Amino acid sequence: MTIRQRLMARLYDRSMDGYEADAEPRRAALLRNLGQRIVEFGPGTGVNLKYVHEESSSSSSPEWIGIEPSKPMRDRLHIRAAKEYPELELRFADLKDGVIDVEDGWADTVISTLVLCSVPDQAAALREAHRVLRPGGRYLFMEHVAAEPGTSRRLAQTLMTPFWKLVTDGCCLNRETGAALRAAGFGELELIEYEAAKGSMPFFARSHILGSATK
Repeated sequence: MTIRQRLMARLYDRSMDGYEADAEPRRAALLRNLGQRIVEFGPGTGVNLKYVHEESSSSSSPEWIGIEPSKPMRDRLHIRAAKEYPELELRFADLKDGVIDVEDGWADTVISTLVLCSVPDQAAALREAHRVLRPGGRYLFMEHVAAEPGTSRRLAQTLMTPFWKLVTDGCCLNRETGAALRAAGFGELELIEYEAAKGSMPFFARSHILGSATK
């Protein structure tokens, strides 16, 4: 546990209020029909638990496994869950040498939102998402990504990334996440590019993608 991780966990929800107001309709449309077995990469303070809870309201309570290396984030998630969703049964799985402690083909759905920007190895993370999904299972994502090459935003991302990584626990502004998803071996990929609203994120972090990849 580092001081940076403690600060990130403490300030994350307040610093993301504007972003979440803009993102909520997209999250709600994306995180539907999650199934009974859900793995979430980087759940942070538990923003997406709302949609897991809604899934439990329409069927028997789902099984949720979180992959969250930051203990301060896990602690914040437990506080949110105990207060807002006490009936949910949550557990965390270990991550060792890039492999998560979830069996092959276990999950109906894998979720990552604002996660692939900061994982050490995108390709390895996507391989794990593919591995733990059952055939026909879906990987649901919403990520900020590199802007188009040659644009002022891409230049700003390149200049800002070294500093940004230091203050945000490893977040990279200029990752080609769409290309990584296309190369990840999923059978079907639906990907939408969009721009977050002005004021919700800094100019250099507003390029986004969301969608689903089916195994």
